[in-house]
Amino acid sequence: MTRLFPISCFICCLFTLIACKSNKTKTPEHSPAITSIFSGDSGYLTKKTMLPYLLSEKLMDTTGQASEWNDIPESSPIAKYYLKGQHYIVCTENADASMLLFETSDRGHIQTHELYIHGSYGSCWHGVFGFGKLGDYFFLRTCNGGTAHNGTTLYLFKEIRPQEKTPYLFECYWQGLMSDNINFEQLNSRINVSHDSIMVHYRKIAGHRSDDMIISKVKTLEDFDMLFLMKDSVLVTTDTTLLKKIWI
Repeated sequence: MTRLFPISCFICCLFTLIACKSNKTKTPEHSPAITSIFSGDSGYLTKKTMLPYLLSEKLMDTTGQASEWNDIPESSPIAKYYLKGQHYIVCTENADASMLLFETSDRGHIQTHELYIHGSYGSCWHGVFGFGKLGDYFFLRTCNGGTAHNGTTLYLFKEIRPQEKTPYLFECYWQGLMSDNINFEQLNSRINVSHDSIMVHYRKIAGHRSDDMIISKVKTLEDFDMLFLMKDSVLVTTDTTLLKKIWI
């Protein structure tokens, strides 16, 4: 018995080691976290940093857009981001009239993304990135334009959704008029967000703009407030009769 005990212990230990080794090989290994290019609560990223990341994540194909991308300087900011929990919500400009909205995973990879379309190449941004925060909501400003009118639309969201399913507000517009005296009409807004209530103060003005862009004869046509409520990711207003005042 004194000889069998060490042998039995050895056999038991051997089986234990084999079992441990077997379990270790069957345990799936997690893929290593990528080096994140995002840090802090918010920030901007240049083309030099952002474009290789988008290509590595297979979110962008520059085929047919080489000349457009070459026109953008490497040091030009093309993306803005915000921290949301352990993830980041990111908006990046494309070389054409579009923007990419996406959310990263906690390991830095892109997990949700949607394409948003501009109407006139970000002309309403005026050098300020049209992605930001209002209260508890993210917003994305898109620009619309035509022969004698232009305007901006403000999308509000907490979760990234397709553009056609994301609630929006008309933020402002400019419309040319066929008149020598008063030749334009303009709608401006001031937006305040409190939880799921969005109060918008609108002011409609009219005036004259000369060929050298000098504004004169400006007069206020009317001021009015509209209260919007966000319900199940849909914006509803408490007074639908005012909606016709904000259409171009």
